[in-house]
Amino acid sequence: LQFRLLFPFSLASNFAILGLKPSVPLPDVKRKYYELAKLYHPDVNAQDATAHRKFTEITKAYRYITENYEQERASFRTG
Repeated sequence: LQFRLLFPFSLASNFAILGLKPSVPLPDVKRKYYELAKLYHPDVNAQDATAHRKFTEITKAYRYITENYEQERASFRTG
């Protein structure tokens, strides 16, 4: 996965941070977030400075998706 600070550009950008397509349902987003959060959590990777940055980006992306999911989905459907 490539991590870039894209928060809060768009729903699609934040899905990309999690390595997902925007068509993925919200429960799958949550599952992927927990998987990545465990992998990059600073408590698990105390000596890895990039892990903290990645964890922060993952968390921001997940937060943006969950807060804007329904609104953005509605705009995708209406075109």
